[in-house]
Amino acid sequence: RGISENSNERIVNEAVINKIPAEVTSLSLGGTFGGDIPKDILDRFENLTSLNLQYPGGGSKQFAAATNPGVCTCPNVRNTVTNYNISNNAFTSFDSSPGPDMVSVKTSTAIVNLNLRGCGLLTDNTFSIAGGNNSIQDIDITFTRLPIPDLNGKQSLVRFQGINISNFGQDLTFFTGNTYKFDNCNALQSIQLQGTAMSGALPQF
Repeated sequence: RGISENSNERIVNEAVINKIPAEVTSLSLGGTFGGDIPKDILDRFENLTSLNLQYPGGGSKQFAAATNPGVCTCPNVRNTVTNYNISNNAFTSFDSSPGPDMVSVKTSTAIVNLNLRGCGLLTDNTFSIAGGNNSIQDIDITFTRLPIPDLNGKQSLVRFQGINISNFGQDLTFFTGNTYKFDNCNALQSIQLQGTAMSGALPQF
């Protein structure tokens, strides 16, 4: 649970990351470390396909702002990651300038399953899924401060969850201009928006 005889290894840093084999394809660190994560520190893992930082509760440690008060950036990954789960942590933002060969949630073209649920401080009024991501299937932004992204044409999308999104002036509508945000999502089976104060017109289903 993030406890080390070496006090310098009680947060996610280069010393910790360098002890993990670079060849791993799945990395789960939820509840093990506190503090924040340097935004590009996972660049060591060129073959990573699954990142799970989900906070399990029960007194374990949660990722939250530490180095820069009020700021805890969601970690960038290689564009090989298809499962990205950082749920129930105190991340506040996405990185706007990923390092070489790295992508953020917003620029990845590989993510299939995206779980940001319970990151109640996560705010970005320009939140979107990359235009080149034609594989996205599952998006969960429940209990965040994110807008409803424009997912028009995401034909692989199966499920979208945006339950109890806090209203901080972001775009909580079904339309971008005159275009329904879920138009041409031919595989879509479920949209869940309970408790979210949607505004504007309803689409004609």
